[in-house]
Amino acid sequence: MYGFISSHFYFFLLELTVLGFLSLLTFLLVQVGSAAGYPISVAIYGDSEEELLSELIEYIHMGLFAVLIVFIIEVVLLIRLGEREKRRWEELEVYTRENQERLLFNYQKAMQKRGGNQDSCIWKLMPFCNPFGKVEESMNYYAMRCEFVRPRDKTRPGLPKDFRFE
Repeated sequence: MYGFISSHFYFFLLELTVLGFLSLLTFLLVQVGSAAGYPISVAIYGDSEEELLSELIEYIHMGLFAVLIVFIIEVVLLIRLGEREKRRWEELEVYTRENQERLLFNYQKAMQKRGGNQDSCIWKLMPFCNPFGKVEESMNYYAMRCEFVRPRDKTRPGLPKDFRFE
């Protein structure tokens, strides 16, 4: 998992470098704008708008900075989400390997107690309110694990029964 995060962090740094370069370029264009930018602005927009090009470049610079901030927040949140999901899968791996009978019993019991369509609709809108959410998540992980360890398709090789997803 750490290789996965480090590769994503590498791409994050590449993107950060590109955005930083573009921001530096626009900053330099604004600073040099007084010497070279005004004649260009006058040639494009006319005499009445001699500083318009510099202002437009400043807006571009601020927009790039905003994109950079959003990108940094997005990467940090995705890395934290990935780490949380990794820990959850590690817990489910231990639970499903050690408590298969208990898991199946709890799932059957949860499906029998499950409410009607109104409850199901509420749980889809607010999954954190679902009292059977953990049982369903454990069962989904167990089913996925079984599919990889003992695939239904007999042409695919199975994994050892004691295989650990790590």
